[in-house]
Amino acid sequence: MVARLILGLSERVVTTMYEKEEKVVSDLLLVLATVPTLFGMFLYRGCRAVFARRKPIPYVVKVDGDWMDQKQAERLVREAAGIWGSPVDCHLFVQSDHGLVIEFSANRIGLEAAGWYCPMSNRIRIYRDKLFDNDNDLRLTVAHELGHALGLSHSKGEKDLMRECSFGVSGLSKAEVLMIKRRYGGRR
Repeated sequence: MVARLILGLSERVVTTMYEKEEKVVSDLLLVLATVPTLFGMFLYRGCRAVFARRKPIPYVVKVDGDWMDQKQAERLVREAAGIWGSPVDCHLFVQSDHGLVIEFSANRIGLEAAGWYCPMSNRIRIYRDKLFDNDNDLRLTVAHELGHALGLSHSKGEKDLMRECSFGVSGLSKAEVLMIKRRYGGRR
């Protein structure tokens, strides 16, 4: 409850700042990404949410190793980004030559997760995993990590894409669709 209150307050503060000058918010994102405090993290999430409402988050796709080719990785990311944008009929992410780095890596470094998002480095890593039976599992894992980039944390809903282990989920749950519409529905 307190966490939601702080996040809501940080979004209001950042919205006011954003309306005055867009560069202030993008600079603040960089500063907050290096502040290891709880309030800094909430304010960072608030910044990302407000920033995404105003303009799409730019991203770059990189492929490391021989897991897949660049075109296949770009297609998977576009489709995963579309999962989040379809309920509000707009693009929340846009491919660019800078921004959020989405890496597909054939090498795992002893991690349990098939993917992770690091807000400090503005990076998503997706690892080759034996649990990926098909492209849909992989696409949903990318979509889950993009949800973190939008400022969402893990949820407890059984059918939520943002639950800790999203294998077996078919897409956004009704609760997630409502949340995305509430958060991003006003932007065109």
